[in-house]
Amino acid sequence: MTGECNYGGRVTDDKDRRLMAVVLADYYSVSTYEDDNYKFSPSGKYFAPKFTEFEGYIEYIKALPQYPEPEVFGFHDNAAITKDQNSTNAALASILVTQSQAGAGSGGNDDDLINKLADSILNELPPQFDIKEAEEKYPISYE
Repeated sequence: MTGECNYGGRVTDDKDRRLMAVVLADYYSVSTYEDDNYKFSPSGKYFAPKFTEFEGYIEYIKALPQYPEPEVFGFHDNAAITKDQNSTNAALASILVTQSQAGAGSGGNDDDLINKLADSILNELPPQFDIKEAEEKYPISYE
């Protein structure tokens, strides 16, 4: 029901719908409720916590990795490597397209142009902030 009602209208490819149903079957299964040792992933990090009070669920959520690993979606660790490589390739392809468009008549060599573009991107980024300091200054209460 979750896959068909919540996502069915957004996922139009029949193969994607089948994949989504298979992935959801791991989460919506009898084992999730009946097997005390049922895990959603091979590492055991992802599981349905036992029935507890609100704070118990909050503690479980806090213990999860901030950035989910591919295994929680049923993927091999190489999926993260592939995703990162694709992102890097897309960024570099964009730079090369910009280089070829901006290179005409610029008078500089390719490396200078790319360095200028990289410096321009870096200058537009906001300064990094201290996450620990932000957590201390703005604590989150779950009450």
